[in-house]
Amino acid sequence: MERVLTTPLVDTLAATGDRWNLCDNPSFEAGKFDGWFWQGTFQAGTGVVSSDGEVGDLTVFGDYALAVNLESKYASESLYTSFISDTFDDQEWVADLKAASKITYSVYVKPEITDGASTEMFEFTHLTGFHDTSAQGTTTQSVAFGEWTRVWVTCDVPADGNLGNYIFAQLKFDQGFPSGVNKIRFLVDGAMVEPSEEPLPYFDGSFDGAEWIGTPHQSASKSATPFTPEVRVTADEANHRALLLVVAKAGYTVEVVREVNGGLPQIVRGLDKIVMETDQQLFFDYEIPQGDQITYISVITDPSGKEFRSPPTYLEPQDYGGDIVFPLNDPINALKIHIEKMSTLNWSVSQNVLKVWNRMDPIVVSGVRELPSGSVTFVTFTDRDRQTFLKMMRDGGVIGLNPRKSDTGFDGIAYLSLGQVTENRLVPRASDPMRRWDAQIQQVTAPPATWPYPAGFGETWGELERTDDDWSLVSDELWIDVLDFGGEELMESDTSV
Repeated sequence: MERVLTTPLVDTLAATGDRWNLCDNPSFEAGKFDGWFWQGTFQAGTGVVSSDGEVGDLTVFGDYALAVNLESKYASESLYTSFISDTFDDQEWVADLKAASKITYSVYVKPEITDGASTEMFEFTHLTGFHDTSAQGTTTQSVAFGEWTRVWVTCDVPADGNLGNYIFAQLKFDQGFPSGVNKIRFLVDGAMVEPSEEPLPYFDGSFDGAEWIGTPHQSASKSATPFTPEVRVTADEANHRALLLVVAKAGYTVEVVREVNGGLPQIVRGLDKIVMETDQQLFFDYEIPQGDQITYISVITDPSGKEFRSPPTYLEPQDYGGDIVFPLNDPINALKIHIEKMSTLNWSVSQNVLKVWNRMDPIVVSGVRELPSGSVTFVTFTDRDRQTFLKMMRDGGVIGLNPRKSDTGFDGIAYLSLGQVTENRLVPRASDPMRRWDAQIQQVTAPPATWPYPAGFGETWGELERTDDDWSLVSDELWIDVLDFGGEELMESDTSV
């Protein structure tokens, strides 16, 4: 299901083939409910309602929606709200329908409690299929009261070419009422029956680039396929990351933010208003805290400045099977470790205490509270693990700690700089690869999201060392931002050593 946060807008930017909306009366803009009928719901007031211009309250598209009044005392009966398509004789869209593998029935719904109260969800059955055949798709939907929600169900197109008499699309109210609810007004708008394997953006004949096959608002619609920029997210637990496929056009600007458990949004590294070089680009997000619900929200802007805000994309909590450390300049080469102990974290602050004669309380001049420091003890198990960690130490860059459990004292991923490190053998045998490490750590702020992976050229002392002692990199603007001291002097001084 797709939660509708604002009135949906679909923009036709590029066309690649025809689309069909086979619903004859998809948004009731003629002020009629022709083509729709209900069984068992002949309650007073059922029919078309007008929004009086308040789009997003009573309607999603235009000025009208269908309102079906339901009462709990009839909940044991079979209550339907149904639409049936035109018959298949000589219809222009039949060839495309037969060539498709599935049809999708999508519709926007909004149940409102008119008598009673409840915080529970409202459930109903969603069906579509081909009449007089065995082809039918069904699912149970669960939606919140007082919100517009887009729901959909799919059905296989009969492979033998026998489509029956017509397509039916139904909302069946057979799942009962939540406790405490007596009456419901069930709003319906933006219905679409389309030959497709998934719900595509809504359209009807009133949209730009679309047309009505017959009477406006009371016939099927035809449209060129709209181009809608999007970001597709796929989990890649084997490599402790998410794959983000941005589908747009070369020259478009993309910004993607990540929300962890509904918290403040954070820009995904490498996707801070980046300009697309091709129509599709693949990005990676390695900074996903384990065990948390992740929400991605993207804003894609075309060269004219027009914005496309995609619906939220959700990533289920990830479990990488252990504590993970990874260098930001080479995150694919992460290391799975076993943390044995975290020391007490020290939150230091510099203070000057001035004692004043004949005054009980001194004057305290306090600096900014520093990020914590401490030590960690962990174990690596193979020689390859040891070599990976040694490489992280030699590079000297920022290291991310992604604990499996939140018992380390850090919230989510912690970004650390390593200090003194002691390597210990667990057993005296020279051939045994297991090591116990005691490392001094200082938490630091992650580099800004404008630094992609790897986090900028010359971002580590190891990279600096491999530049033939050319210390001019230190005067780079990014380095000044990170070091935050002596910037002016560095830029004015001789950069050679």
